Amino acid sequence: MSQLNPVLIAFVCASLSLAQSPVAQPAFEAASIRLNVEGGPYVFNGMKSLGTFSSQNQTLLNLIQEAYGIPSGRRNWLPYFRAAGEGIPIIGGPEWIGADRYDITAKWNAVPVDGHVTLQTVEKAQAEMELMLRTLLEDRFQLKVHREMRELPVYEMALVNVDKLRQGSCIKFDPEKPAPVAAPGQQAVHYCGASSEGRKGLDWTLDGYGMKMAELADTLSNLIGGRTIVDKTGFTGTFDAHLRWTPGQGEVGEGNVPASAGDVTASIFSVLQEQLGLKLKAGRGQVEVLVVDRAEKPSAN
Repeated sequence: MSQLNPVLIAFVCASLSLAQSPVAQPAFEAASIRLNVEGGPYVFNGMKSLGTFSSQNQTLLNLIQEAYGIPSGRRNWLPYFRAAGEGIPIIGGPEWIGADRYDITAKWNAVPVDGHVTLQTVEKAQAEMELMLRTLLEDRFQLKVHREMRELPVYEMALVNVDKLRQGSCIKFDPEKPAPVAAPGQQAVHYCGASSEGRKGLDWTLDGYGMKMAELADTLSNLIGGRTIVDKTGFTGTFDAHLRWTPGQGEVGEGNVPASAGDVTASIFSVLQEQLGLKLKAGRGQVEVLVVDRAEKPSAN
């Protein structure tokens, strides 16, 4: 039997050791966490400036959604507008993760060596921030989560009138040549695929330009809550959406009681059918969920 070369054995063992070594997850250089006891309606979660993550009056549940709650294989951010497709159901964990509120300030060096900040720099910083937030939650809250598929109640979205799907003008986003900001009095630039959500009185509003059907389904799933909306339309084109509706029972924001009947506009079900020719039907389906296996109240700063 021929003898094995000891140098070759050492090389192979070293290679295996390197291959099996876990890659260190990026972390903030400094972070402060404190329990918010003041309360109040103001909440914020995100990058207040390049290299500074700020979370004010947020629950751990909100922070988990920010760090992990993006459906597999998708990104949740594009420069200057919020992309569709944020949020998956979060299951498990102690009750306090949805009750206790925290203020967090964390910093890291996100400014390029030459000091020249571009849109690519900002996007890179946002991607880094999400991974660093995961590290922070796992370290300070001892958070452990995993993803799995579960059969849950859903809404199946069907197309009943394709003629109602229309598209206005929008431009494709180019990070190398961003469109100039519209001057006062001029119409704002609309990027294809962009969507924005907001509140008007008791109502939710959604404005989207050149949207895809899956994007609308994902965005509404996040807004109305309770059930994931599954696209069953088969429609592959794009369209604009300008929706306003009053949240119903079990939907996000339904705790506010209208002052009068005149304050109620319409449900999301009727608005979708009247304006976009879409119908939501209750059903059951496989949904990706995030399961909280462990969470502890944060360690001291």
